[in-house]
Amino acid sequence: MILYHTMSKQQYRSEMGIMGDILDVTMDGGQRGVIVSAISRKANLSHYAVLDKCEKLINAGLMESARTDRKRLFKMTEKGLGFIQEFQRFQSLIATNRCTKASILRKRNAFCKEYRHPLSDGEITNGCDGLDIGRA
Repeated sequence: MILYHTMSKQQYRSEMGIMGDILDVTMDGGQRGVIVSAISRKANLSHYAVLDKCEKLINAGLMESARTDRKRLFKMTEKGLGFIQEFQRFQSLIATNRCTKASILRKRNAFCKEYRHPLSDGEITNGCDGLDIGRA
């Protein structure tokens, strides 16, 4: 009897993260546009994955494609430029928020350690004696 052990495939980026990467690469291409292989290489995706995602972005009005000679070029639309700017702003807000929460948790843990407050591992919601930091 042969047993097969299947490993779950870890997803490293979200769908939005992948779309954001594609839009970043396309935006860097400017008015000239970007070919599929350049997007594939810079966004670290297969050729077919890029085509699939680009089709979705085109349908959403964020990108457009044009054929010149044998090349298919992808370019950003005005709507796509606005979207990527808001997406980048959102990402920086998330990163700032994560840093703030991590800083609060470090300070809380140092405070609790200094005053020998029993704080269980993994407890995140309440700090020491009324030092309430909310959820992280």
